[in-house]
Amino acid sequence: MSLWKQKLSHSRQVLLVGPMALQFPDANLRRDKILIGVDGGVWSEHLSLYDVTLGDGDSLKTPLSLDHHYSTDKNESDLALALKLLPPDLRSVELWGFWGGRDDHQWVNLGEVFHWINHSAIVTIHRQEKAPIRLFPAGIHKITSTHTFTLLSLEEAHFSIQGECRWPLPRTKVQKLSSHLLSNEGLGEMTIECDHKFFCFEETL
Repeated sequence: MSLWKQKLSHSRQVLLVGPMALQFPDANLRRDKILIGVDGGVWSEHLSLYDVTLGDGDSLKTPLSLDHHYSTDKNESDLALALKLLPPDLRSVELWGFWGGRDDHQWVNLGEVFHWINHSAIVTIHRQEKAPIRLFPAGIHKITSTHTFTLLSLEEAHFSIQGECRWPLPRTKVQKLSSHLLSNEGLGEMTIECDHKFFCFEETL
């Protein structure tokens, strides 16, 4: 077993840095996490901080030797290949530098984490100057918010929302990418239950 995977077995937390990052993640965000640089998310001046690097090199800012180098002639994104390296028992996965730029890339990134997510990990997708998008596995989740939030799934799913929000919801079937759960208002702590994995978009600005 590689050294970074041995370390991961203890922390069970991963931070992936992608090519759209405008700044390197700070020490608080990196703390207790395995740091994975994905192609253009590998910063030469911080190279020693990464536990593993990978990609096809097409978005590197400077020429570097990556731990896992892939051909540009492939039918998967670098993010998809990075997710395949991860073990199934993670607690959290955070993506930094995977939002912004081309719209199709953003959609594909959402799709890749949605297809990958295991039965326990919560995925957090950081966005520049916006609240992160969170992807939750199926089940019951406690969420605290005092902002507008939207819940979406890429599958038909049953949702219920209880607690401190403007529009609680009894168990209801919701179609994939439906506007049914658009722009609710959080007023504190809520319990959200869903029988499929789902995204939570929160607007804080």
